[in-house]
Formats: sequence, C-alpha cells, structure tokens
Amino acid sequence: MKLAIISDEISRDFDTAVEIGTSWGIRNFEVRMTPSGRVPRITDADRKQLLAVRKKYGITVSSISPGFFKDPLESDAVAEGMKEGLPKAFDLARELGTQKVVVFGFLKPKVSHTDPMAVPGRDYPSAVVDKLGEMVAAAEKADVILYLENEPVCWGDTGLTTAEIIRKVGSARLRMNWDPGNACSSGATPFPDEHMQIKDLIGHTHIKDIKRTATGRQVVPVGEGDVDWRGVLKQLYQDGYDGYHTI
Repeated sequence: MKLAIISDEISRDFDTAVEIGTSWGIRNFEVRMTPSGRVPRITDADRKQLLAVRKKYGITVSSISPGFFKDPLESDAVAEGMKEGLPKAFDLARELGTQKVVVFGFLKPKVSHTDPMAVPGRDYPSAVVDKLGEMVAAAEKADVILYLENEPVCWGDTGLTTAEIIRKVGSARLRMNWDPGNACSSGATPFPDEHMQIKDLIGHTHIKDIKRTATGRQVVPVGEGDVDWRGVLKQLYQDGYDGYHTI
C-alpha cells in the first residue's frame, strides 16, 4: 500500500509537515495549502521551500491539489484559472516531480456545504464535459494527468456521476480521485455499490470517514463512520490498485 498524507493536515509549513510525517513513516505527501495560500497561488518563498524540503528529506510529492474548480462554470474564477492558474499548477507539479493534479467538477448552483444535494450532480450540463475536455487538452500539452475528485457541492458529486463525466470526456489524461467519504456525503454507498462500476477509473484515493446524522453529516475517525473502509481497502488491493491512499 502506498500511503500518503495531505501535508497541511499536519501543518501548512511544509518543513514541519514533512518532519512530523516522516517520523510516522510516511514518505509521500500531497501538497495543497502553504502559509501563503493554496498552490499554485503561493509566494516564491513558499515555492522554494516546497522544493528544498522535498530534496532535504528525499520524499515523494504524490500529487498537488490546487482546488480547480470549486467555482461555477461561467465564473470569472474558472476563466482566470483556465488561463493562468492551470499552467502555473502544471509547472509546479513538474517542479515537484509529480504528474498528478487533483481537480474538481465545478460548483453546482444553489447548493451549500450544509445542503450539497439540493441540486443532484447527475443533472450536470454538457458544458461540464466540454470544459473538462479543454482542461485535458492543456494537461496533455503539459504532460500531466488530471484526477477528478468527487465532491458533494460539485457536479461530480458521487463516484458514479464523476465516472460518467470522465467517460464522456474520454481521455487517459483524466482519471478519478475517488473520495468515498465525499461519496457518502453525497448520499451514495461507496462500497460495495459504487466500487464495481468505477474501479477501472480510480487512480488516486482520499481517506476520511463520514457519519450521517439526522441534521447532516460529520467527519469521524476512519472506521467509525458509514464508509466500509475495511471492505474498500481489501477490494482495491484485490483489484491490483497501485495508486496512493491519501489521508
């Protein structure tokens, strides 16, 4: 099993995060937040620290997660991200020695984190596929691979809807970052229901657990929520999955 951790889950300071993570035996880190912000919109000092710490500890940067695009399809944020953000993210990924860039499937209208399924992702507009196709074309030129994460407030909310979108894009440059916890928050049963229908697309995973409650949902320690993590991990191993499991 290739275990990784999102570095800022330990500390936004990458040196501190890696020092602590390696003391736990973790050698693989997904980079998301730094003291100056979310990659790649960070200061030059933070960028230099990422590169220096990677070399200092000899660790692997498993992926970067710039947060593109948790914004509405037609927003200025998406337009700017397509023009300037993605190229910077691709450059940073290559500098850090990874091809993996985690992305999202655009914010659904009229939803919130407390009511993410007010609009179901299965009703996604065709423009979602078109825009992801543009992102994939840019990724191909940059020689990176995009991993579309299922996220409750985005059009790709459940694993099944995310898989459908990926298949419609139809490129090896777009795979799935499967987050069973997010799928659970989207009303799905990630295992065994989703797994069998999406396993061929899973290239990256995020590990967290969710407990559904009468008033919504809450994050709980892995193994104490509604995701059958024992079943998920056992089945992925039997599938021959060789990607990262990221905490």
